[in-house]
Amino acid sequence: MARQVADGGDADAQHRLAIALSKVGGFEESTGDADKALDLFRQSLDVRLQRAKDNREDTEVISDLDYSHGEVGNLLWRMGRLKEAQSQLLRRIPLTEELLKLDSLPEKRRVDLSTLQTQLGRLASQLGELAPAREHYQRSSELLESLVKEDPKNVALQLSLASSLNRLGNASFADSDPLDAFVQQQKSLAIWKSHSDADPSNVSISNGLAEAYGEIGQLRYKTGDFKKAESEFEKSIEILESLVAANPDSTALARNLADKYQRLGNALSRNGELAPAIKQHQLSTALLRRLAESDASDNESQVNYFRGCILLANAHQANGDWPAAIEVFAAAHKPLNELLERKQNVEYAQAAKTQLASFESSAKLMPIAMGSWSELDLISAETLPVILQLRAIECARQDRHVDAAQAATRLHKLENATSTHQVNAASVLASAAKQAAKEDDRKLWNQTALDAIAKAVNQGWKDRNWLIKSEAFDELRNESEFQAILQQLSAPVSGS
Repeated sequence: MARQVADGGDADAQHRLAIALSKVGGFEESTGDADKALDLFRQSLDVRLQRAKDNREDTEVISDLDYSHGEVGNLLWRMGRLKEAQSQLLRRIPLTEELLKLDSLPEKRRVDLSTLQTQLGRLASQLGELAPAREHYQRSSELLESLVKEDPKNVALQLSLASSLNRLGNASFADSDPLDAFVQQQKSLAIWKSHSDADPSNVSISNGLAEAYGEIGQLRYKTGDFKKAESEFEKSIEILESLVAANPDSTALARNLADKYQRLGNALSRNGELAPAIKQHQLSTALLRRLAESDASDNESQVNYFRGCILLANAHQANGDWPAAIEVFAAAHKPLNELLERKQNVEYAQAAKTQLASFESSAKLMPIAMGSWSELDLISAETLPVILQLRAIECARQDRHVDAAQAATRLHKLENATSTHQVNAASVLASAAKQAAKEDDRKLWNQTALDAIAKAVNQGWKDRNWLIKSEAFDELRNESEFQAILQQLSAPVSGS
């Protein structure tokens, strides 16, 4: 019966059938049967395609067809079938453009088209298609800019443009164009600042301004300008602290503030200001702990608190305060235990527990690893590879390149060093060679790095892709031994 209506029924019957199929599909998705929902949404789309064959000038018919393409595309997106979702949503563009010509309210259609371009930009970003993502965000911004010019007093349009410019800026940076990224983010900031000055009591606009400062701060951070990043994060924090004080029950504002504390802490740490960095991470962790304890059933709050603890512990480790790091690592168990007890995010919590145990173990061993060489001589042969690996990596982090190379060389020479130990030793040695003050040291450390990689490969290590991408080995790429190792890793396995 449904097929008869779809193929040859009257227009009203087709319209009612398409709506019914769509509603049933929505119900099926709500019960967890996405595959059945997709089939029903596609049947609804087929009916609307049939109905549109002889009604290309009917606004309602084209609008319904556009809706169905979006319904199918968005469900595919939620199902993780990104490429299919992209193909489906791209079909909406000519329909939306067609509606622009037919509709008596073209402004709304241009806003809809801008929203669609934003969707396609997000989807392209998730697919790793950086240039197309940027192009979609560019089109979205251009549409909104034209609307703002026509209606300069429309605050909603201007704020939508500010958000669109922010997305375009991030896409430009991802597409290796930091200059355009800064241009777009500054334009976004100017809009938020203008409206904040005009309406300083508006919480949403003030939060948007704080985010705009934070986005520019993050761009500064990514380009290595940590001092300027600090300044932008501080501006964001000043606004957010005021908003949180005035709105103490707002979880969203508190999370945003905690995030900015973390970002400022990271910038301070990269700038060598370790004590102030720890202070920022302490502020963030205290805020996240309050959120986690105030609502134990909020999974996101538990995960955020755990991550905050890890950042704080890392900051303590960077400052050489391993007992403090161990204490924070111990606190990080609480949110994970909360998730496990309620059987929420179990896979994540179990994996995090394993990672946390490794962090705690490393922190407990670090004072030994960073002790004198005479103290290391007393360590058992079974534990020595772990200790030397920790020492090599920590000395490298502190830019103590000679000490790092010394520990990595000794690690490489151990008979019980695993392939993982060898690869880490190679990475530390190659990085130290780049900073070597003496040419003899540079040559020796590079050669030892090559020997360690070769030994790891002979032990069964196979990650050729990591070897190609790691910046540590930039100076070794043209060495014949390095090329021979790559060739060995790309050769087919015997007997396969």
